[in-house]
Amino acid sequence: MQGNINPRIFTKLGSYPLNQLFTQLIGVGQSLDRTFIDSSFFCSADLPESLDTDISRLLVLTSHKGYPHIKRVIFGVNVSYILPMKMATETALALGVLVVEDENFSRTILSESLIACGLRVVGSASNAQAAMKLFQLHHPDVVTLDLDLGDGPTGIDIAYAMREKDSSVGIVILSSLPDPRLLRPNLRPVPPHVIYQQKSKIDTAEALMRSIHEAIQAIANAGDKNASRNNGAHHQTPFTDTQIELMRLIALGLSNTEISKRRFTTVKSTENSIARLAKMLHLEQDETINQRVQIARTYFRLIKGI
Repeated sequence: MQGNINPRIFTKLGSYPLNQLFTQLIGVGQSLDRTFIDSSFFCSADLPESLDTDISRLLVLTSHKGYPHIKRVIFGVNVSYILPMKMATETALALGVLVVEDENFSRTILSESLIACGLRVVGSASNAQAAMKLFQLHHPDVVTLDLDLGDGPTGIDIAYAMREKDSSVGIVILSSLPDPRLLRPNLRPVPPHVIYQQKSKIDTAEALMRSIHEAIQAIANAGDKNASRNNGAHHQTPFTDTQIELMRLIALGLSNTEISKRRFTTVKSTENSIARLAKMLHLEQDETINQRVQIARTYFRLIKGI
């Protein structure tokens, strides 16, 4: 196969000469991005334009006993274009995804959407205990985690636990909240190289697949010192931790005195903090408007994801 080299894929190799690999697989002798790739990293390479692929499609390769072969094909790339059909059909496997969502309807819809996109859903769970059992049983490539799983561990807690078991798993945390800090006080930060996505922004299959791709790319770039540790803004609201906590306490109807006690500050300090928050929210001093009510309304809009 000849043609212009343009569309990009990600490859994972065991320190295998990339030019030699692609010459063997597709007969393309042009110079590619990198000659050697360490087995612990993903790196980009090129495929012929005629494959009609794009950045959201991944072809994962690996070396086995010194001979390259297809480990799995991700996002519907048809390996029969590249390899003999026998090798393609015997070794091509869909990307394995584990779905963790406590709402039955949402879990079913998400699982069916992933399957429709050509991925392999290895299991689904509604809580942390079931999720960890399935994770250790199936060793998925990517996990989608709902942030709020009710009482008990959050999606963030599960993400940390899974990363301890397998540092190479891609993780997408889904939530109705624009900012995970809105879920509850003292929440752990989103782990490095994990994608946090607001559910309202996943309105198409393409958007869902983009998040899956970003999760894989985040892990692929984990060893890159120039790459962001979080691969995206997890704090998607402009508020500080203190401001979010103030909004939460005001929304609970607490007085400045009680807020000061809970935050171990003076009443004057609390008043000043609330004044700065009101200014940030463009809530002008007006005798006809109660600033605290307006702050509480802002908080409730945020936790509703609007």
